[in-house]
Amino acid sequence: MSPQLFPDHEYANTDQHVLTIGNFDGVHRGHQRLLSEVVSAARARGARSGALTFDPLPLEVLRPDVSPPRLLTTDDRLQLIEALGIDTVVPIHFTREVASLEARPFIEQVASAFHPVEIVVGADFAFGRGRSGNVDVLHQLGEEFGYRLRVIERIGDGAEDFSSSRVRSSLSVGDVERAADVLGRPYFLRGTVVEGQRRGRELGFPTANLSITGNFLVPADGIYAAMAQTRIGDELFPSMVYVGTNPTFSGNSRVVEVNLINFDADLYGSELVVLFAERIRGDQRFASAEQLIAQMHRDQEQTVAMLGSLSSDWPGLNLRTILGIGKGALTGDR
Repeated sequence: MSPQLFPDHEYANTDQHVLTIGNFDGVHRGHQRLLSEVVSAARARGARSGALTFDPLPLEVLRPDVSPPRLLTTDDRLQLIEALGIDTVVPIHFTREVASLEARPFIEQVASAFHPVEIVVGADFAFGRGRSGNVDVLHQLGEEFGYRLRVIERIGDGAEDFSSSRVRSSLSVGDVERAADVLGRPYFLRGTVVEGQRRGRELGFPTANLSITGNFLVPADGIYAAMAQTRIGDELFPSMVYVGTNPTFSGNSRVVEVNLINFDADLYGSELVVLFAERIRGDQRFASAEQLIAQMHRDQEQTVAMLGSLSSDWPGLNLRTILGIGKGALTGDR
């Protein structure tokens, strides 16, 4: 028996949709372009716009040994898609049974639940068992199920296409600015503040130690200028973020420590969201704690100067949206 992708009690309606289907990890500028096409087409047709995505991501189920780290939590991914104006955002629970579905029964369930008049996908889209459902198959099935297929070519900046892999490669070398250019917003991480060794306070730079649950991409080791949202309020605090193993103290565990500048409150147990602005320098070992402290003062001066130069509309979209504090609208391509 085929797995049921869409429970009848939840998606039983007669609304017509313009749909897209994909992973959308990162919801980068390429994704944003495709999703905006869905919204425009739906408005032109008097239909609802819809996006179907997968949770967990397919590789996390099929090849967890090679699955890359995520760029977004599922909730953030869904909210970012919705913020682009998509009316119906549906996560499909991905399992090996779902992966085994042939293209036709997959589309049959999609057509039954959402009555698509148009499906919009990228040129390299493939679905169904063994990715056998390519664009040609999707076009053929459109003749049977009554939808038009529109294929959107990938977009980029002239040097390279916008892609999730490009974001990952940028973050892996600490280039958070290039990652932000592909994403159309700064890269951010969510975590819970936990008890640490309190070494930062001893050095004169108290830090919030971030525990990040799940396989999410942490930028390369180093010092970063960032803004942090504490959930205490809507305010963003200038911050200096350390990612690394504390080599000066012979550490061996990789940590993310956030020094919120001119902030003094108990954050233990609360969620912190860190938006990366620029890498200040790489991680390094110092001969003494005194040398490290002197460098940290220089790092903080550089961090404050860098963050002070940010434009008033940074990071280019409604922060309340990406931080999950409310509804808002993305600006799209910058």
